[in-house]
Amino acid sequence: MKALVAVGALTAFVVAPLPLRAVCAVERSLDRGAPLRSAPGPAGFAAVPEACAASEIALQGDAAALIATEDFFGTLEAAALVRARYAPSRRLWFSLWLPGLSYRFAANATVEAESVDLGAGALGVHFGLPLGAATQLAPFARVLAPTESVFVHATRYGFEHGISFVHEPSRRLELVGGLAFPLLVTDAFGTLHSAFLPTLTAQAGFTALSWLHLIGGASLRVRAGDEGGFDAFEPALGVRFFAWRRLRLELGGRAPLWGEDRTDLGLVLNVGYLLPVAADPP
Repeated sequence: MKALVAVGALTAFVVAPLPLRAVCAVERSLDRGAPLRSAPGPAGFAAVPEACAASEIALQGDAAALIATEDFFGTLEAAALVRARYAPSRRLWFSLWLPGLSYRFAANATVEAESVDLGAGALGVHFGLPLGAATQLAPFARVLAPTESVFVHATRYGFEHGISFVHEPSRRLELVGGLAFPLLVTDAFGTLHSAFLPTLTAQAGFTALSWLHLIGGASLRVRAGDEGGFDAFEPALGVRFFAWRRLRLELGGRAPLWGEDRTDLGLVLNVGYLLPVAADPP
């Protein structure tokens, strides 16, 4: 009997009805509609961005490892950069990735190499489309800044568009994700190499406490262009802490499986401060 009561209480806790306010209302939370902030592509490409407007500035660190023991080959990559969002209204916001530093180490059975380079930047525009009180869509478009110094004799350009979504079936449960269509084109003395990486992402977030948010899900990614095929099924898991109301700490990881992406593990650390925007309480 006690077990049934406990199950009933937990169910009521999770599926409590939403208050009569929009899903992206800042009075409820300052970080709504945000999938895990980890991406396989440069400057966040091939990952779905946030579906709710916000103004913030954040320092982000990314790392990825590939260990191919059978081929006697491995790589380790790490990067640090500043990213930001600015929302002049509750419907429109802009995103910015400033070029940061990236470190890459590669080794095989006989040779080792490492480098420190300037990474890519990106500028994006996003527009929120509320569908009732519990759902919002957010079409977006982003342009890659060709600042990567790792390409000594080439330049990489990129464009990405897609749509993000957020839906809250209950007060503590949040569904986020969407579609992203990144196109990367590398120009090497007039010879163009392209990679088109359509990505579908679905994640669920659970607000366990007012300062603790758990999120997990997966992405499906295919590849077209010079090389085609199934790129990855990529589970992801993360946690967000709010030390103060506007200070966010996010930790997460992703693990590409069953595809051409041979990365074993990707990690992200994001420390962000959310700024007041339109309709924010004082």
